[in-house]
Amino acid sequence: MNHTVQTLELSGSDTLRYQSWHPEKSLRGVMLVVHGFAEHGGRYEEFAAQLNRRGFAVATIDLPGHGKSTGARCCVTHFDQFLRAVEVGHEAAEREFRAQDNVSEGEARRVSGNVPFFLLGHSMGGLIASLYAQRHGSRFAGALFSGSAMLSEPAPPKLQVAMVKLVARLFPAAGLLKLDARGVSRDPAVVEKYLNDPLVYTGKIPACLLVAMFAAMDQSVSGLGDISLPVLIMHGEADTIVSPKASHLLMDKIGSNDKELRLFPGLFHEIFNEPEREEVIDEAIQWAEARLTQAK
Repeated sequence: MNHTVQTLELSGSDTLRYQSWHPEKSLRGVMLVVHGFAEHGGRYEEFAAQLNRRGFAVATIDLPGHGKSTGARCCVTHFDQFLRAVEVGHEAAEREFRAQDNVSEGEARRVSGNVPFFLLGHSMGGLIASLYAQRHGSRFAGALFSGSAMLSEPAPPKLQVAMVKLVARLFPAAGLLKLDARGVSRDPAVVEKYLNDPLVYTGKIPACLLVAMFAAMDQSVSGLGDISLPVLIMHGEADTIVSPKASHLLMDKIGSNDKELRLFPGLFHEIFNEPEREEVIDEAIQWAEARLTQAK
């Protein structure tokens, strides 16, 4: 497995950390990963290793305010900041893996050169990926969603939302909501590594991000019918961080004719970091492999 790291320019002095993992054998496809709240792309190394063994490359960025990318920690005011970052990472992956003799760079296409690209979003990254697929779905052979944060369950009272918006205007970086890291995985080693990772943000969710996330949820749900590419939706049924109802919503609203909802009984939020991780990742790979010929 070959690992590359780049620093990408975003805007002004802001930069993104970009990573990719390459298979030793011939390249069959590329998985562009959008990570979740508080984490970073480096946490997908084990996931990448399993995909590499099957001929898939994996590329990812640290989102703005996350990992080794610049920006106030986990504090954005609009999800367009995340979407622009994903686009910059996507363009870097296309430059890295695209065949040299393909069509003009500006042309929207289902695959990049001769190599099919797949989009994968986890948790908040699934919400970001749903918005990105609405804008750039034609550039992918398929999209995978893991524990996607498409809704807040239970829905917060209107008065509470109004208070959060007020705090976000006055004190945007104020931390308001603490997630329980024990809900990440049933594997104690994964939880311990998560808590001790210096690149993982362990503070409360900033008010600015909460408001931006509520707005992104509304925006995404209203446009899910525009997604027509093949979709695999995955969720742990014992997830206490994002309700499985979010994935049922995705399944109901996404416009694709080729869509599948896969629920995993007993699994927590990070299905790719559960004790059954190899079997879960293998299901994702098999789903992508089945669509490789469709993308050619």
